[in-house]
Amino acid sequence: MFNNNLLMGAASAGGTSLVEVGNSALFTGSTPNLQITNGTPTSTTKWSFSLWFYRGSNYTTGANQVLISDDDSNYWALNMSDVDKLEVWWDGSSNEYKSEQVFRDVGWYHCVVATDTSQATVSNRLKVYINGERITMTITNSAVSQNETANIGTDGGKIMVGSLTSGGPRLGFQGYFSEFCFIDGTQSVPSDFGQYDSTGTFWTPKSAAEITALTFGNNGFYLPFSNSSDVGEDFSGNNNDLTNNNTVVTDTHTPTNIEFLMSPINVTDPSDNPVLTNGNRTWSASSSSAQTRMGGNIPFPSSGKWIAGVIITELSDGKAFGIWSDRTDGDGFPSVGGFSGWHRTSVLVAYESDGSTVLSDTNWPQGTTQAVGDQCWIAVDIDNSKTFFGYYDLSADAILWYANDAGNDGNPATGDNPFEENFNCAGMVWAGAAQNSKSFTLVKEADCPFTIPTGYSFLNTTNLAANITRTHSNLEEYFDTTLYEGNGAGQRVGKFLPFTDTFTVGNSGLFKLVSTSQNTSNPRLTRTQDAGASNKKFSFSFWYKRGQLGSSRQTIWNNDPTATASIRFDAAGTIAFEQGYAVGAASSVTTTRVFTDTSQWYNVIIVIDTTQATASDRQTIYVNGVSQTLTIATQLAQNADTSVGGADSIAIGSFIASSSPSLPFDGYLAEFVYVNNQVLSPSDVGQVDTSTGRWIPKTLGGLSFGSTDYYLNFATLGEDVSGNNNDFTNANVLQSSDTPTVNFATFDPNRASASATATIGNTRATVANSQAEIMLTTLPFDGTGKFYVEIHCVSGFNDGGGSGGMVGFADPKTIALSSATRAYAQSNSAGMGYYYFDGNKYINAAGSAYGSTFTNSDVIGVYVNGNNIYFTKNNTLQNSASEAEVVAGTPTNAFYTDMGGYCLSILGAGGNNPVADIKVSSDDWTHTPFSGFGELSQDNLTTGESYQTAFSWIKNRDATDNHMLFDRVRGIYKDVHSNEAAAEVTNVNTLQRFLNGGVQVGNDVQVNTANESYVAWNWYMEATGSGSSNTDGTINTTSTLVDTNLGMSISTYSGTGGNATVGHGLGVTPQLILIRGLENTEHWQGFHVDVGPTRSVHLNTASSGGVTSIWFNNTAPTSSVFSLGTAGGLNSSGLDYVAYCFAPSQFISIGSYEGNLNANGTFIPTVNSLGIPIQPVWWLHKCFDTNLNWYILDSVSQTYNVLGPQVLSPDTNEAAPSTTATYREADFVTGGVKIRGAGDQINNSNTHIYMAIGTPIIDVDGRIITGR
Repeated sequence: MFNNNLLMGAASAGGTSLVEVGNSALFTGSTPNLQITNGTPTSTTKWSFSLWFYRGSNYTTGANQVLISDDDSNYWALNMSDVDKLEVWWDGSSNEYKSEQVFRDVGWYHCVVATDTSQATVSNRLKVYINGERITMTITNSAVSQNETANIGTDGGKIMVGSLTSGGPRLGFQGYFSEFCFIDGTQSVPSDFGQYDSTGTFWTPKSAAEITALTFGNNGFYLPFSNSSDVGEDFSGNNNDLTNNNTVVTDTHTPTNIEFLMSPINVTDPSDNPVLTNGNRTWSASSSSAQTRMGGNIPFPSSGKWIAGVIITELSDGKAFGIWSDRTDGDGFPSVGGFSGWHRTSVLVAYESDGSTVLSDTNWPQGTTQAVGDQCWIAVDIDNSKTFFGYYDLSADAILWYANDAGNDGNPATGDNPFEENFNCAGMVWAGAAQNSKSFTLVKEADCPFTIPTGYSFLNTTNLAANITRTHSNLEEYFDTTLYEGNGAGQRVGKFLPFTDTFTVGNSGLFKLVSTSQNTSNPRLTRTQDAGASNKKFSFSFWYKRGQLGSSRQTIWNNDPTATASIRFDAAGTIAFEQGYAVGAASSVTTTRVFTDTSQWYNVIIVIDTTQATASDRQTIYVNGVSQTLTIATQLAQNADTSVGGADSIAIGSFIASSSPSLPFDGYLAEFVYVNNQVLSPSDVGQVDTSTGRWIPKTLGGLSFGSTDYYLNFATLGEDVSGNNNDFTNANVLQSSDTPTVNFATFDPNRASASATATIGNTRATVANSQAEIMLTTLPFDGTGKFYVEIHCVSGFNDGGGSGGMVGFADPKTIALSSATRAYAQSNSAGMGYYYFDGNKYINAAGSAYGSTFTNSDVIGVYVNGNNIYFTKNNTLQNSASEAEVVAGTPTNAFYTDMGGYCLSILGAGGNNPVADIKVSSDDWTHTPFSGFGELSQDNLTTGESYQTAFSWIKNRDATDNHMLFDRVRGIYKDVHSNEAAAEVTNVNTLQRFLNGGVQVGNDVQVNTANESYVAWNWYMEATGSGSSNTDGTINTTSTLVDTNLGMSISTYSGTGGNATVGHGLGVTPQLILIRGLENTEHWQGFHVDVGPTRSVHLNTASSGGVTSIWFNNTAPTSSVFSLGTAGGLNSSGLDYVAYCFAPSQFISIGSYEGNLNANGTFIPTVNSLGIPIQPVWWLHKCFDTNLNWYILDSVSQTYNVLGPQVLSPDTNEAAPSTTATYREADFVTGGVKIRGAGDQINNSNTHIYMAIGTPIIDVDGRIITGR
């Protein structure tokens, strides 16, 4: 996905110094080009281009456009194909590389083409990057041979910018170039020319000073296009100036200042063949009967004063320029309404927004006396809802502004005598209409012939940034889409954020299972306990992180009196406390929730208090601060004596009520506390981390300990630090620095194929039996930070016959662990790795020379620097990488350069059963890493920027499971289904915690089936907790949680059965409301602003509700309340409901559109509450007038256009389709959604409603978004 942004402007709202690109070069067709003949090259096999480009013209008509070429008959060229894909032609069409992505957005792209044909690996000889990320290039004929040259890089060869030389200039590029570089002798990387901003979201250009500091080589050049009289002047210092052929001109439309231009995707009827030229400033339509409207690329914001004009280039009729006020009006000149502006027929006429004529040949002198070169102008005062129409007379060199009475006394600066009043243009757009190939041309700001009225500005992103106050633009804080692979156990879904704890746990005890049967080597801590004050009341608290799971129960604590008591994990993964009475009666309690997650730490508190009168209060188990639902086999009687608290032998980590220890625990324990005659509460031992929403430890200094109590912090194994000296004897327990406040990465048995196992606290992996076995680690790399890990080769790396192990990486979102060919990177693209047998690296099933072979006892070091991976063997860097490269993150000799989301893994080969240990703690490293590299632990992860999840929507993409909707107001475990008219469901193994940047899920099949793919859409809010009651309506909400920056509130309320109102807390009017009954089986009820309050939209069905007052009492919502009728789906007396309210915000756009049934479909502008366009990342759609499905599209399920194959329907439980279909194809583009299919689902001629969530095209500091 190319959803990255650029820097702009000289300074920002936040005070950050921003790079400003001042100029571009405009290329207008086949002949304009810049050209140079090479001298002696620095290298004939190694060279790179870097350029920013913005496509112009009507590029959807199917013509190739060449960006760069040479002059050889077997030419080299960088080309934009007739289907909008980027291509590299080498040796003519003999070697052709074509992108999988399409590039038809109206935005700037940064492209790097980097060549090094000396590379042995085919995929490394040609690399293409867009906006900082490498893209996939498919080879359509044959790959470039090793050491192959091209004329473009040889002595006497030519480089032509903007056209194809062979056979004369042709197939020319139409559009803009900026910051154009040719590097001779280096296979460059994007970071040479651009960089991510501090959030890691926006791709930004580097300054001219940084560019000129690069090594350009003999033939290299740098074109900033800053000299209008010498467009091809080289600023690299080489004086390699390019010759300007056929008038390439400079322009101020740049990657850091997008000017208002006409948009080829924003047209009413593409079949009328609208045509754009002159860098999208001149427009026309070839049809003689059409009156095709074409809008611009920037709509009016919510405030400000804006001006634009057009030049009369010829006097024929059939063209118009104005304000497109009603997009549903479709084609037509201003006389049909919905389009206020100038219209050139046989005379020049001006119209108001309702189609009324104000200026005509009968009431103003210019009506019949225009001349070529005259100009028509419109000034828009959004703050005062006025427009002014001006006419510039070239011969008089003067402009007159006309009033509504046709007088020429209009004054935009003072606001007096406007052309039209009470006409608020916020969210509208300047547009043109044309027929018969007639045209108007926009006037550049630099070419404006008069002084702009005071207070007015030309519409461009620089002026938008200066005029519109933006307070939030980082969407990651408020919304995110996460794809994850189920593991059937439990896992964290979303961002792995570091803890911000104030208390650090230094050590834990590692309990290493030896045998489930009796075995003296099983680990345990033992002591003989004195009798306590009470055997009726006591509490345990401890933290655990599970190791291998197995099929037998595992003992945490037990004693050996007459009747044994124990705390354990049952084989299924539930937590149980079991004990017996001295009289022989037994009791046990077991959690219904399953705990088989091995990736993180959990806190368990077990409280027994038989003095309680209420039976359910006598036995309580908390996990991470949450009281668990329990299955009770036999209830403890009030004041019953238990078998805990007596003078007994006790053990931690193994079952000792037998001749030798058995059923041991495997994993880690920390902060183990026992108190007698006390009831612990969660707040005594833990707290919610304000940064992540996780449950974390707190200091235990406030606890009081009785004489038989103990507290083990594992700083010294077995030592009691409560002050009582109730020490334990250690047998085979190891000390570890993996703790609840560190959480090291380990191997993950829940992310392993069938014959891969983990032992020794999941620090040892054994990958057995076949060529298709793998085990991943728990923490994925996120593309940021510096980490060092060691893999110690224990055995199975020495058979000498090509069967053994591989140290590698895999994507946990896509790895098919159950597949017969799931992982072995030597023969399958599911994994990649460094192979012991030949030292090669394998990526996408392709092997290439990399490093030395390795064997048993060797230590493979893994350096991760951002997206770049480097290997060492016994502390020697491989592939000629240097320490300086690793420290700087230079990708030249890296093993791999796009590690975001990948996990470290061990891959098996053949039957040699490789065994490897992962060493993450610095205490266990054999070698000292380079400066700046740390341990791979959650505590060291890069700080994220997401608030706490308030609403989570999860769907299994591979199976017909329900859409699972959770929210923080109703609480964990509780889901409703968008695809069903069904009551709320409570299930403790679904969503188990709302976290900052994600959620914790259990093992329920609808959220976490092993080896199935899921999507989680998470909405985040700054406020923590579950909200508070809102009393603005006649019904007080049970609770309302709201975030006005996000534009969403969640409320629960009880119905009354009568007409009522409910407060929503947004402070602005919600435009989409979705209501679900929690106790009934009525339809979902929904309000949409463009459907109105007389009808309801049902999220769970394709049908639409009839016209009736029972839904919303025929009353639209206000800025404080929404209205309810008497329908059972939203207001039955005594029943509970949840309401999700959405309002336009800086991230949300809500609206409707009409389809056109054309493959070049409708453009839907998505404008936020400030009137600034957003680039969508998530889109909810419904054709309201017909019984067609709802659809959700997002930019993560499918990372680049065209969207469609991964569409999900919230009104059905269907899995995501595997192939695309024309009825659901769309592009997410700068400022909106462009329909690309002719089918009727999202592009029929009826009314379609939507809500879009996206990134504003201008952020708070003035950066602007790039093309997607």
